[in-house]
Parts: sequence; structure tokens; C-alpha cells
Amino acid sequence: EESLDTPVATDTITLETREEEAAQLQYNDDDYILIQNRSPVEQIKSKLFVLTMIFFAFHGAMNNFTLATARDQLAFWGDDETGNKYLSIFTLLTPVSIVGLPLQDYVLKHYGYYGGFQFINLLSLLHGIIKVSSPDLNVQILGFIVFSFFRCFMFTITFSFLPTFLSMNVVGRCAGLLVLCQGITPVLNIPLTQLAVKYLDGDFFYPNLFYTVGVLPIFLLVWVVGRRIQLENHHHHHPGASDNQQLQSSPPPPA
Repeated sequence: EESLDTPVATDTITLETREEEAAQLQYNDDDYILIQNRSPVEQIKSKLFVLTMIFFAFHGAMNNFTLATARDQLAFWGDDETGNKYLSIFTLLTPVSIVGLPLQDYVLKHYGYYGGFQFINLLSLLHGIIKVSSPDLNVQILGFIVFSFFRCFMFTITFSFLPTFLSMNVVGRCAGLLVLCQGITPVLNIPLTQLAVKYLDGDFFYPNLFYTVGVLPIFLLVWVVGRRIQLENHHHHHPGASDNQQLQSSPPPPA
């Protein structure tokens, strides 16, 4: 009986060992240089920052679209008849998300920035579903709350993420690039708004559907971001030859 059991145990150990080795191989790259140890231009061109910029650009465009068209969308749903009561509620609820800061800390502590980014995606998706699923203004109040939390998480998590992989002299430049992207991408909102106002009699259903469906690929993008974060973390704790050479060639700090 012992002779029959032994090969099974050996095979199990061998399989586990192979799985561990396979997991390590994907990170074993002695030529990899931590992003913060690269030149400023190379840090800006890094895949992790470019993906973060795409993420922020999409959600920034959706944020600007919602703010710019809130008056027209609510009017289409009948807010004019209420004396713009719901527009006032929307405006007043914008800063309410500050109460969600403890939730943000909880998400980052337990799920990291990957979880934080996916939570932003979930909030964006939920907000879009609420807007396209019901014209009831009372239901839209829930959407106002979700949107408020979405804005809080989008800005605070994204900007606090930059110093985790960029050098301090590059963080400001990259933050400026994120703001620049958020200012450029809303150009896309012009045809979406024109479509609703001129051709759909003020109905923003299809523009809202565009952003609701558009967030789905961003879930995949954040998954790739998570893989890049794992890669950075691995090489941060296990520096490769290139990182060691970079550290050795760096001038000593001033006395």
C-alpha cells in the first residue's frame, strides 16, 4: 500500500513545484528596470502609465459629459415641471462622496489599486445602467449618489496611484498629462450631445448607452494594469541585474 501511495504524493509535489516555477518564470527578467528607475521620458512611455492615462481619459470624458448635459437630460425627464428641483439635488449631492473616503481606504487596504480601479469601473457601470434603465427622476437620485462616489474614487485613487510607481520628479508631469487628457477627450462629447439634441429630440439614451457599454473594455484594461502592478511589485522586492546596475551607477546622495 505504501508503494502505491508514494508515486501519487511525488506527482503532487512535482506538479506544485512546476506551477510555482511557471509562476516565477513570467517575472524572471533580469533586463527589467523598475519604472521609477527609468528616465523621465521612459516613465511617461511606460505601459503602466499609458494604460492609466487611457483609463482616466475614458472616465474623465464620461464625468464631463454627465456634468455638461445634466441640465438637458433632467429637463427631458421632466425636471422643468418641478422647477429644476432634481438639478438642485444633483448639484448638492456632488460633494457628498467625501463620506466615502473610509470606504476608499478599505478598498485600497484589502484589494489594492487594482481593486480600486475595478471599483471605479463598477460605479461607472452602475451609474450608466441607472440612466438608461429608468426615466423616473426619483430613481435618478440614486444615480446622483453613485456618480458622486464615482468622481471621488476616480480622482483620488488615480492620482494617489502615480507615486507608487513613478519617481517623484515625474509624478507632477504625469498628473498634468492626466488633466490634459481629461480636457481633450471630451471633444468626443460634442457629437454625442449634438446627436441627442438635434436628432433625438433631447433624448440622451444612446449617448448614455455608449458610455455604459464603453466601460466594459475598461474592465479588461484594468486587468492588464493589475498584471503590470504585479510585475512592478515582484521586481521591487526581487531587483534584477538591471536594477542593481542602475542603483550602483547612481551618484551618492549629497552629504
